Amino acid sequence: MDAELQSPEPPPHLCYLARQDQFWPRVELSSLRQRLAIPACISDTRLQLAGQQALAIAAREFAGWRLRLRALGYMQLADLSRHAHGRRLCTCYLRLVEHCTLRALGGDAALRGAAHD
Repeated sequence: MDAELQSPEPPPHLCYLARQDQFWPRVELSSLRQRLAIPACISDTRLQLAGQQALAIAAREFAGWRLRLRALGYMQLADLSRHAHGRRLCTCYLRLVEHCTLRALGGDAALRGAAHD
């Protein structure tokens, strides 16, 4: 069959970590895997569990910010995205999620070892 007539591959299904509060930005599982260079030997389920744990930690750490911003009328952190401080806070939140996910998976050394097993 001619390559032009074949139907294109469907886009991959996006899987987001479940948020307990809609205030915080969504975290997509494959983006988290790519950003942290998580090897394929770490299952999506294991990554998802580590990510959920990380979201809970980040939500606790940033609870004061959320309270103050909600009091000012901001319903989501994304509402602040046009301000430099809002972008920085979002970046800090996402980096904490990444750090805690990596730590829950055993850290860099454990992942390097898992990739070689």
